[in-house]
Parts: sequence; structure tokens; C-alpha cells
Amino acid sequence: RRGTTRERQAARWLGLGLLWTVFALTFISPSLATVIPGLPNDHYHAFADPMVFTLVGLGAAALWRIRTRAADGDGTGRTIPIGAAVAVLGVAALLGWNALRQPPAVHPDGGFPAADAAATRIIATAGSGPITLRSLPDFKSAEAYAYTLTRADVVVRADTGSGPLEPTGGSLVIVCDALFEAAIGAPCGGPAESILAPPDHFGEPVDRFQAAPGRTISVYRPTP
Repeated sequence: RRGTTRERQAARWLGLGLLWTVFALTFISPSLATVIPGLPNDHYHAFADPMVFTLVGLGAAALWRIRTRAADGDGTGRTIPIGAAVAVLGVAALLGWNALRQPPAVHPDGGFPAADAAATRIIATAGSGPITLRSLPDFKSAEAYAYTLTRADVVVRADTGSGPLEPTGGSLVIVCDALFEAAIGAPCGGPAESILAPPDHFGEPVDRFQAAPGRTISVYRPTP
């Protein structure tokens, strides 16, 4: 109501966009709005974030232009920038709220330092390559470890296939995520890996460790 014609038009369309987002995430795709510990879901509504920022900015700009005239004792008036004060306090409150809720400098799962340390341990066991890297479940990428291994000048073959593997002549590294054990059909730490890499073809892993909470890495050396 306080904005210019173009500002009011933008506010209406952006407001409708947010309402549609709420409706779609709530009723059309409710699973996308469900928070599952260990999995991000912010990318499902990231497109709506600019709408929120723009609407807040439009509101602050409209408040900034509000001026109230107060009568002095001599009958004259002075302009009090009440709207500007409200806008400043509102923006300061938003900034303060977000500043106090910043995520930790390192992700609880160890982030890149943990992935880099896992790569160092893999290289110490499997050698400098070539290494076949496979993820369990097969629909989850193993790029976090492929990246750290590649940075260390290791020849990595990221196998994105599904089903049991065939021996490739090089070392094999399996990354198993316990969050998806139901989809895998077996628990990580042995049973799930043996389905992908049968012991009669790959033998037992020469190393198996927790690279991050719920993330098991198994390293297999080529069988004679």
C-alpha cells in the first residue's frame, strides 16, 4: 500500500509465488518438505529464497519513506522518520537472528577435512591407483571421495553402475552410507559390501573404517 505502482505489482506477484510454493510443497510434493536427518532439503525451496529477500527489501523501502509530522509549541511541524527507524530495527533484527544461527565452520560429519583424511588412508592401503570407486546405494554419488583422491593425483574410476562388480585388476574402494541401508537391503560394514563385491571374487577388504558418521569405506586389493 505504501509502495510505488511497480513495487506493488512486484509484491503481488512475488507474494503469489510464495503462496504457490507453500501449497505445492505442502500438498503436491509433501515429501520434499519433510526433513530427514542427514539429508538436505533446502534445494527444493531455494528458488523461493530470492522472493523472500525481495519482499523484505520492498517492505523496508516502503517503511523508509514514511514520515510523520509533529506539531511544535510554536505551531510549526517537524518530520519524524518513524518508518526509517522501524525499517532499520527490522533489518537489524533479521541480521542479528541470522548471525546467531550461523552453521559451524566445519560440518558435523567432518566436511572436507574428513574426506581428505579418508583419501590419505585409502592411498596408504590401496596405493596410488588405478582405483575403482563405487557407492552404496548405487544412486548416491561417491564424488566426495573421488574429488579428494583426484586432488592427490590418484587415477580414479568412479563406477556409477549397479549390481555386483567384476574384478578390474586394480584396487576397489566401496563407500557405504548407512542412511540408505533400507534401500541397499543390507547393513554397511560387511553384509552390504559383500553383495557388491563377493568375497570369492574380491576376497576380504584390507581396510575398513568410518570416514564420517554412518559412512563406511572398504578397501579391496587385487586378488592374485
